Amino acid sequence: MANFITSALFVAVLSALVWWGRRHEPHWVDRDGSRFIARARVLDARGGRPGRWAPVRGGVGRDSLVLQPGFTGSRAVAGVYTVEAKVADDHHGHAVYSLRGGKMVALRIPVGSPLVARLDAMVPH
Repeated sequence: MANFITSALFVAVLSALVWWGRRHEPHWVDRDGSRFIARARVLDARGGRPGRWAPVRGGVGRDSLVLQPGFTGSRAVAGVYTVEAKVADDHHGHAVYSLRGGKMVALRIPVGSPLVARLDAMVPH
């Protein structure tokens, strides 16, 4: 009986850790706001199915963003982009921005991030 209880407890703790890990995605912003880690996906210009959300490293310039793939990210994201629009604040607490460069890319940032104010200032009016 004790073996069953410890096994069930182990599975419950492992499940809770997996749930917590999937709920919190990586995000980091440098103190001066010039570098960040977030998630992005490449969008199909013809309206096809978009790629998966992948971690990216980025740099913020005066009027553009430079994106590089994260450790496990897709190399298709790499490039220099300008902010086209703030698409939405999704129901999970993220702001989504549409970026245009060589490709169309969606960039997802947590709403409470200091990067949101900087990207909002880059959106053309």
